[in-house]
Amino acid sequence: MGKTLKLVVCGSKGCGKTSILEQLIYCNYSNSTSSKPQFPHTIEDTYVAHIESERGVKEKVRFYEIGGSSDIKSVSIPKHFVVGADAFVLVYDTTDLGSLSYLDAVKREIEKNKDRKDVLLFLLLGNKKDLDASSRTSELAAKFVNKERIFRHFTVTVQDRQSLIDAFVAITTKITTPPSKSGFPFVKKDPK
Repeated sequence: MGKTLKLVVCGSKGCGKTSILEQLIYCNYSNSTSSKPQFPHTIEDTYVAHIESERGVKEKVRFYEIGGSSDIKSVSIPKHFVVGADAFVLVYDTTDLGSLSYLDAVKREIEKNKDRKDVLLFLLLGNKKDLDASSRTSELAAKFVNKERIFRHFTVTVQDRQSLIDAFVAITTKITTPPSKSGFPFVKKDPK
């Protein structure tokens, strides 16, 4: 375990960002049928967890959850979240076409605020796969992944914790995997 990884979780209001993180980290989710949301609207929150990568190494991950809105015009990602982030988790509601459009604006805002040298890594999470998702949302998600160079796309539900674990293990492993060695042989000069 080396440095603490920084993952920024973004998405529109009500897409399930808090539910995902609460279930992933604390197993804190109840399947209530109440019309009232389980968690209040988030403005900003931070979580810390240890995630075991596919290589078997436990990594310390700090999640920064940014509250979303339902208005694409009001997308604002503060620069201090973007600078130094190891990856961005973009969450959308599979039953809400507008939440995917919101992510397009979020991604543009992130790219606007990044440093030139930053290489951005994005994970796309389609939440609420247990509910009836429109085929149009699935089509747009596939196009979004191809167009925006997303690392991976997972459809998850907070009721299935393993689906959440798989997604976050994949992004943690990608961040911590060292770059492969160059295929070019380096020839040492003979000192004469």
